[in-house]
This record gives sequence, structure tokens and C-alpha cells, in this order.
Amino acid sequence: MRTIWRAVLREHIGPFFFAFAVVFFILVLDLLIDVMDSILGKGIAVGTVLQLFVLNFAWIIALAVPMAVLVSVLMAFARLANDNEITALMAVGISPSSLVFPSVVAGGFVAAGLMWFNNAVLPESNFRARVLLNALREQKPAISLKNREGQFITDFPGYVLRVDRVMLESPGAGEEASGSRLEGILIYQFDQAGGTRPTVVTAKSGTIEIWDGGATVRLVLNDGEMSQVDSKNPESDIRTQFKRQTIIIADRQRGNPEQLRRAEGFRGDRELSSAAMLERARMYDRQVEAVDARIASLVADTGMAADYRRQQIASEERVRQGYRQMANQYRVEIHKKFSIPVACIVFVLIGAPLGMMARGTGRSVAIVASLVLFLLYWASLIAGEQLADRGFLPPWLAMWGANIIIGLWGIALLFSVTWNVRMASLMELVPRAIEARRSRKASSSAAKGFVD
Repeated sequence: MRTIWRAVLREHIGPFFFAFAVVFFILVLDLLIDVMDSILGKGIAVGTVLQLFVLNFAWIIALAVPMAVLVSVLMAFARLANDNEITALMAVGISPSSLVFPSVVAGGFVAAGLMWFNNAVLPESNFRARVLLNALREQKPAISLKNREGQFITDFPGYVLRVDRVMLESPGAGEEASGSRLEGILIYQFDQAGGTRPTVVTAKSGTIEIWDGGATVRLVLNDGEMSQVDSKNPESDIRTQFKRQTIIIADRQRGNPEQLRRAEGFRGDRELSSAAMLERARMYDRQVEAVDARIASLVADTGMAADYRRQQIASEERVRQGYRQMANQYRVEIHKKFSIPVACIVFVLIGAPLGMMARGTGRSVAIVASLVLFLLYWASLIAGEQLADRGFLPPWLAMWGANIIIGLWGIALLFSVTWNVRMASLMELVPRAIEARRSRKASSSAAKGFVD
């Protein structure tokens, strides 16, 4: 049996590396197009450009490996089915599930390695790629914000920014700064030393400007509110409303690749390990509990003016929503670090029976089927992430739902393939029994005629 298992695994090797190379090449081309505007014609050293690409290889590998597993399983079992090897093995009593077993074990090893990679290598690579790319860019910060309206942005050290709407403006001739108008602004300002809750700033509108070649970012906020921890009573906040507020983000490392490579500033969710993200999520959970306590206190305070109390409650609810979204965002990324590697096992379960059922269709159909299946899987992850960030789905269900559905589907198909084989063998017993009965009758008649 071990010889058969080794033969089955050898069928996966060639298709795996072929699919990995193709997917890797496609994603590298996409990366090249994405960063072309930032590096083209800037006189950047070739070594720096190559380093940027190498750092981005981490997330490309994290996506290419599960895709390669799916393609290799489909192509391997489709080839075995086309050459009638699976039929021959079944004829000697080896079931389809026994043939799939070594692929599942190999998928488990790949998943374990990818889990370690996603938790140890990928966050550091993402962080260094971001700070290096920021150093190479010489464009308006609002251009990047425009493509991420409504998302939490961690491009600025020590700050998390979310903007509902960005309106780009062209600078006048001779202007040193370039700016754009913003609406619906939410800012979390973190203490770089750690250990304190972030300062929360909300504003209806504002502008963002870049100065000194990118070393300074200037945010001018209008009609907003700032909430920060009371140093005398850490359990309560001090709230300040303002008509106009200016926030200066000074980053002298911006534009200096050598210094940025050594930067250890604030990291976003995709630049942290699962343990670090879990700690961040728990911190926001504690903030939500504190906000709930303040809301309960406001509701119970009947001596406060009704209009003012409603305004304060509405303000607290907005802050609570922001805290919950941040906690959900971190938990989604935690589950994603493990759900995508486990997809290597899930793709074996679905790919093996589909490959057996694709008999006679050729490798092209197997590749197309794997591409469609992976796109559906990835679309479900993206949709689940959006729903979880907004609180419509639990983070674990958003990231593991696709694995559960596809895995159960694959198991059902595998049982179906096995059952069909057994049913075919059972149906063959009927004509065999009839033929044997006819043979016995013929033999009996011949023997009787010989005696007569």
C-alpha cells in the first residue's frame, strides 16, 4: 500500500510546482503594475526595487501555495482516472478514500508549514514592505486614501485613520504642499511607548497636506471632538469639542529607505503575529466595556439636560462602534492566518473527487475548475471579512465558513464516488449471476444428454 501511496504523491509534484510558478508569476505582474507609479522614473537603485519585490513575495507565497495544492490534486487524480489506474486499483479492493489519504496527510504538512509562515514571516515582511514603499512614494497621501474610503488605514506611524470620503484637489502653481478635502474623519492616536489607551478624534471634515517632501503630514480638522484618558482617573475620559484642530504627523524617516528599513513604529493588523493581534483585540474589548459603562451612567443621570444627554450618548455610541470594528478587524486577521493554510487540506478533499469525476475531460478542465473554485473561495473570504468588520458576522464564521462548506462538500463527493463504485460492482453481480445460472443449466443439459 505504501508503494501505491508514494506513486499517488509523485503525481502531485509536477502539477504543484507548475501551478505555483504560474500563480506566482501572475501575482508578481499584478504587484509590478500596482507599484509602477511609485517607482517608475524616480531614479531608485535597482537593489532597492528588488528588495521591495522580495519583501512582497511573502504574501504572494501565502496565496499561491493553497492554489497550487488545489491544481495539483485535481490534475493528479484526473490523470489517474484518465489512465484507468483508479479503476484498476478499485478492482483489487482499494477504495477512493484510501487513495486520497496520502494527499490529505501531505496537505496537512503543507498547512502546518504555511501556518508558521503566516504567523512568523509574513507579518515582518508586510511591515518592511510597507515602510519601504512609503519611502519610495512621492505622491499626495490623499491619492492613497481615495482608494481606501471607509477603511482603517495604518500608513501613518502611531495613527489609525478612517475617512468616509476623499475629494482630491490640484495644488496651485508654486505651492509647497499638496492637499485634499476629507469628510467623516475618525483617528486613533497611539502612544508609541505603549501601555495607554489611544486618543480618539472625530471630525465632520478636514484637509490633509504633505510637506517637506513627505517628512511631515498636516491634518486640519473641522467641527470635531477629542477623547483622551484622564491622567488623574484612568477609568474615565476627558472630552474636548473643537471647531478647528491641527494634527501634525512628523516622520523624518519618510523618504529615507535605509532608516525606514530599521523602523519599528506602529504596526497594522497584517503586520502583527496572532498573539499580538489578540492582545490588541482584547484591549479594544476593554474599551467597549468602559464605553458601555459610561453610556449606562448617562442613561441613569436624570439631572442632565435631555438634549445634551442624547448628544453625549450618540457620541459614546460612535466611539463604541469604532472600538468594536477595530476588535473585529484584528480577530478576522487572526482567523485568516489559520483558515487559509487549512484550505490546503480542504482543497484536497474537494479536488480529489472532482478529479476522479473529470475523467476524459483533460487537464485544461481541471485547471479551469480549480481556478473557478479558488476564486469563489477567495470571494467568500473577502465578503466575510467585510461583514465581520462591520459586525454582521462573527469573525470565526466569516473566515472559516468557506472551509467548512467546501470541506463538507468534498467529503460528500468522496463518499459519492466511493458509493457509485460500490453500486456499480453490486449491479454487475446481477448479470454475472444470470450468466452463471445459464452456464449451470447448459452444463446440466449437456450432462443429461450425454447420459441419455
